[in-house]
This record gives sequence, structure tokens and C-alpha cells, in this order.
Amino acid sequence: MRVFHYISGEEVKIGDYVREVGRDGRVSRIIQPGSKDALDNGCLEGGMITSMDMNGTIGNSLWEPPDGDCWEDLEFIRRGLPEA
Repeated sequence: MRVFHYISGEEVKIGDYVREVGRDGRVSRIIQPGSKDALDNGCLEGGMITSMDMNGTIGNSLWEPPDGDCWEDLEFIRRGLPEA
């Protein structure tokens, strides 16, 4: 199982509150490499999906694995519980 990290070192978990270029959002899904979910989303190396507030409209962003060890453009804000 692949584990992803934020630039601050925390492990990425479903339900986390994050910020991307001034937009707030939450991690809604973590995609494991080689899984059906990875194939369906066109990211064979895995990644994650965030739900972001895009000027009053919620939109999803797909984050493929970073070039290094962590996502530099995604700021970890705090832990949250996964939505039901």
C-alpha cells in the first residue's frame, strides 16, 4: 500500500482539510497504484482526489503522485473525519 505525504511531513488521509493556492478543500479519496480506481481515473501510479471550493462551487481535483516525496502545492491544514 502506497503512502503519500504533505510537504510538512504528515501522511495524507481521507477527510484531511487542505489548501491549494488559496482554495480550501478536503481529501475525499486516496487511489492506490494499479487499482481499478487508478485505471478508472487514468492515474496508474495512484494519487488522491480532493474536493475544493472553487468560488462557491465544489469541484474535484485529481492529484497524481508528486515528482518527489510529497505534494509541495498542497498545504495540510488539519485532520478531519471521512465523510459518510
